[in-house]
Amino acid sequence: MKKMTMVLVAIVLTLVLVGMVSAQSNVATQSVTLGVSGIHKLSLGAAPASMVISDITTPGGDDLNTATANSTYSFTQNTSNTNKITASLSPTLAAGYKLQIKLTPGAGKGTGGTFKDISTTTQDVVTAIPFGFDLNAPIDYTFDAKASAGALTSASYTVTLTIVN
Repeated sequence: MKKMTMVLVAIVLTLVLVGMVSAQSNVATQSVTLGVSGIHKLSLGAAPASMVISDITTPGGDDLNTATANSTYSFTQNTSNTNKITASLSPTLAAGYKLQIKLTPGAGKGTGGTFKDISTTTQDVVTAIPFGFDLNAPIDYTFDAKASAGALTSASYTVTLTIVN
């Protein structure tokens, strides 16, 4: 009888344990936290060629020939639909010399494409930049000088482009 009771207890325990194992689910879940930080990055292509004015088309006027150069820019941004790119120049050009810049965004990549005088005062050069990116968009520079300003020794100037929210 004792043996029989022990066998019955063993069978009951086995059934209970099998039932507990069977009651466990074959599905498990986890909670994950996701996020994307605000990103606005700008990069520039190769430096533009030197802009040296060395001639005049028609003598008799104060305007000298215009020197031009170009480069490219790329950006990625996800912070707002009102981002913009600003430009400034350092150091200041003397009176009679003018550097202009034109950034031309791709279709639907912002509003720009007009020449802007740049100086130490920041200028908006592309506005209304939507979420997304633009790759290798053109930058055009023009450098103008007046004969009355005199010669300008070649020197390096820094154009700073900044993408801002």
